[in-house]
Amino acid sequence: SRVVMGFDAFKDWVDRVLEQANFMPPAPANDAQVVITPLARAMLRPFAAVVFPGADDRRLGAAPAIDPLLGDALAGELGLPTLAQRRQAELLAFVQLLAAPRLTLLRRRVDGSDPLAASPLAERLALELAQRHSAFVAWHDPRIDARLTPTPIRMSAPSAASLLPALLSASASEALRACPYRFFALSMLRLREDDELEREIEKRDYGTWLHAVLYDFHASRGEPGAAAIEIARLMQLADARRVEQGILDADFLPFAASFASFAPRYIAWLHRRDGLGARWQRGEVDLRVMPPSFNGIEMRGVIDRIDDVRIAGMPAVQMIDYKTGGVAGLKDKVREPLEDTQLAFYAALMRAQTEAPLAAIYLAVDGTKGLAEVPHPDVQHSAAALVEGLAADLKRLRAGAGLPALGEGVTCDFCAARGVCRRDHWAEAVGPDPVWGSANAHVRPGAP
Repeated sequence: SRVVMGFDAFKDWVDRVLEQANFMPPAPANDAQVVITPLARAMLRPFAAVVFPGADDRRLGAAPAIDPLLGDALAGELGLPTLAQRRQAELLAFVQLLAAPRLTLLRRRVDGSDPLAASPLAERLALELAQRHSAFVAWHDPRIDARLTPTPIRMSAPSAASLLPALLSASASEALRACPYRFFALSMLRLREDDELEREIEKRDYGTWLHAVLYDFHASRGEPGAAAIEIARLMQLADARRVEQGILDADFLPFAASFASFAPRYIAWLHRRDGLGARWQRGEVDLRVMPPSFNGIEMRGVIDRIDDVRIAGMPAVQMIDYKTGGVAGLKDKVREPLEDTQLAFYAALMRAQTEAPLAAIYLAVDGTKGLAEVPHPDVQHSAAALVEGLAADLKRLRAGAGLPALGEGVTCDFCAARGVCRRDHWAEAVGPDPVWGSANAHVRPGAP
């Protein structure tokens, strides 16, 4: 037969049925189960053992925080738990845990720099035990003590004469001079960071695109024309390159706005150079040179731009490297000419191509008022010193010299190999390296 009842009647029937039976969940037969639960949800649950972390005065038995929008009196009038009721509920839940066969109370003595006391509930329990002539049982770590011998991490200085690369780039040469270990990791072991796949256009992508645009412009430029015409052609070539490289207009919007203000500044700078007799000769020039003192290792580099210019009334060759960074950093690079590796490296490549006097500049293209030229003074002398220094370094590496991590400051801040050399974990006392010099001084291999 079918009985039809309303909701209230059905609820009363369920209550009567459930009150007629007791339910005790069975204990696990074999495998022990670890249950992580808040204190309120541990009520009336059977546990073979309980570990209570955080039994300190901040986390167990502390006064609950009062809701800033709902006072204690108003909470009571609304039928919500009051402060006293919440404390009583916490006490009852804690007392229920005492029925467990084994109960371990754990706490820290400090939280950061703040000291922590025992929980008020744990102290009440200790007083109750004392009245019964009992006490807490001290916990002992069951793990076996192990003595570890201190092994401080020292500066690495690997030797790998057989891994010398066949080609030496400007960036590899700069790594060898700034930090031999970076040269070891990136050029000898060929370690690389994993590039993340991102849709957003980065400054590096913009720089690559800008190099290509300027090459297209100069490769197809004849005699200087009117500024407005040349600006329009530069903008047209820029858009064509963007489409060719598959860059969406929306993704490129911030850089497009920057280029729109760059184009007239670049044409104005170019026309001033035209008036001084400078002429574009080649762009994106891939050069290779094998100095006799390198014993089979080639120097290779791609020069952004080579111009024919006049220096002191005499024909000369000027190398230009486009930079999308700030002018201040470029000026710091050439303040000590022998410390600037890139333009000196390019001059060494060009020296094998021409006997004409050489000049080299960085061209900062991000200036809001105009393009800034940062020249490398007497780059021919720097090139000769660089080749001599690199030859001496390569000779030492072939003889088994170590490659210590001597970099400092900015050299380390942006180094892809910093995690490999473990510089952040070195012991304070770092001994000197017998070849490169003291590791505590800033020594640049290859510099005279």
